[in-house]
Amino acid sequence: MTPLHFPWLSLLFLSPAAGVGAVFIWRRHSHPIGIGATLLGLVMAMGSWIELGFHKTVVDPWVPLLTLDELGAPLVFCCAVMTTAVIFTMPKSHRTPALTAKFLASETILLLTFCSVNPWFLAALFAAGSILPWFETRSRIFAVYMGISVLLFVLGVAAGLSHWACLPLVAAVLIRKGILPLHSWMPSFFQSARFGTVVLFAMPQAGTYCAARLILPSAPPATLEVMGILALLTSVYAAWLGLVQKDVRRMFGYFFMSQSAVVLAGMTCDNLGGLAGSLTLWISSILSLTGFGVALRALEARRGLLSLDIFHGGYERMPLLAAGFLVLGLACVGIPGTLGFVAQELLVDGSVESFPGFGFLVAVAAALNGITILRAYGSLFCGAPTTSGQEQLRPRERLAMMGLLAFLLACGLWPVPLLKGNLSAASVLLGQRQVPAASLTTRPQITSPNR
Repeated sequence: MTPLHFPWLSLLFLSPAAGVGAVFIWRRHSHPIGIGATLLGLVMAMGSWIELGFHKTVVDPWVPLLTLDELGAPLVFCCAVMTTAVIFTMPKSHRTPALTAKFLASETILLLTFCSVNPWFLAALFAAGSILPWFETRSRIFAVYMGISVLLFVLGVAAGLSHWACLPLVAAVLIRKGILPLHSWMPSFFQSARFGTVVLFAMPQAGTYCAARLILPSAPPATLEVMGILALLTSVYAAWLGLVQKDVRRMFGYFFMSQSAVVLAGMTCDNLGGLAGSLTLWISSILSLTGFGVALRALEARRGLLSLDIFHGGYERMPLLAAGFLVLGLACVGIPGTLGFVAQELLVDGSVESFPGFGFLVAVAAALNGITILRAYGSLFCGAPTTSGQEQLRPRERLAMMGLLAFLLACGLWPVPLLKGNLSAASVLLGQRQVPAASLTTRPQITSPNR
């Protein structure tokens, strides 16, 4: 490990943490403080990622517990972008000091999570990440599921991460990810919590990171195979349920659950191409789902609770929001030209050799999710208008949505730099799992922007 020349990681999590204190001191200026803290954190994330380009693994000189490698660096950047978009686009009615401070605290926990490799530190952050959403929802089912998940996680870490002692960890991650049959908390959480809370708790997929750090290196192949099969079945099951939902928030919950399950299934692959595709899809899903959530929140702020039972109309009054909603939604399922297309192609091509049914199930889930997006678009933007008045995007909402979309398109058209880092991270993960050497030699050739 190489020490950083500048304490990027310390300043990375101190930026939102200091913002929490500043919000309560200068309560009248909570929203500008929140924006400034997230932008400073974004600069620190970019600086640490750039310096990581000269080393494989770096350690912060101020806090040696913080470690950054090629697995965590893009996730740290995505979390900083995600939180910036959430706070930047907050409706005026939500710009309270308490809510801004909660979002900044959530970002602090996420950044510390993706800069950690210590099992006990991860267990503490795993538990802390569940507390803030519960304070908002006060949901009993959420408390029960997350409480059991945290308890199992701690038991797994205490057992020493041995060959079979990782089973409690597997169960904890399956609960946190909403994998069949441990998913019933997720739709109600998406329906009751604020969009910002949903995005910051669910979209980063911290359970997948914990699986990559603690489960994949020590779990027996049979356990990983079962976990992958359950995740694939969840992706199709959730995509099917999302297709028939009448409530927009529940539709969004099942849509996320399907996308998140595909990422977890890809993490169980035993070859370089499939694992690198899963890491790339992880990054793509964080950004595209965040943009899709921002579009939904913008629409809900103008119309109230949304239903898919009727045609709301309104495309003529908000063409940019309609176009952003559609393109960001389809970017989640990998339309050509976006990063998701590159990720799904690499994931399917790399995984179909070891598990022929993988590609078929991923294709079915993607098709159902694509139909869900088109159905939602038709219901929310087509038909005779049901409301009157102007519904144009505010400049901040426009900037956030277009910025996320531009990044996804840029990485989709020129994915080589990102793929090189993900291939290196995948190689390290496979080396920790001690897979056969033949799997390590199947390195995809990155010669075309879309391959």
